[in-house]
Amino acid sequence: MNNQFNMESMSKKALGWWMAGVMTSFSLTVAATTIFVVVQHPKGPAVYLCAALATIPAFFMLGMTNVLIKSEKDEFKRIILVRSLLWAIAGTLAMSLFTGYLREFGAVVKLPPWAELIAFILMFGLARVAYAFGNRVKDHD
Repeated sequence: MNNQFNMESMSKKALGWWMAGVMTSFSLTVAATTIFVVVQHPKGPAVYLCAALATIPAFFMLGMTNVLIKSEKDEFKRIILVRSLLWAIAGTLAMSLFTGYLREFGAVVKLPPWAELIAFILMFGLARVAYAFGNRVKDHD
């Protein structure tokens, strides 16, 4: 009997629980590192380490999304998922560029570090809703 941990064989429900755990760990990591930086005012490599710690759950989330794409048997659902991810990436990049240019032009725009993740999730959801409405079967009388 093989007891190896295999993400590909997980059910979507189990994958959802893992994703919830990753998002919770992201929230806790961001909160903990933010409190640590505000209270302790670390210098040098410690600041970079705190910033890197908050990105680790995001990498896990992307890896789990890859598993979800690979495990989807329906090609249509898979392509909708990939297209939604592309729209989410495009929206997040546009927001990041927009705020970056505003900072460069002198308008002080300081978003919290997790704003890009929230923008990604919102854009992903919006794309999924748009595809759901756009791909409905029309009533042919």
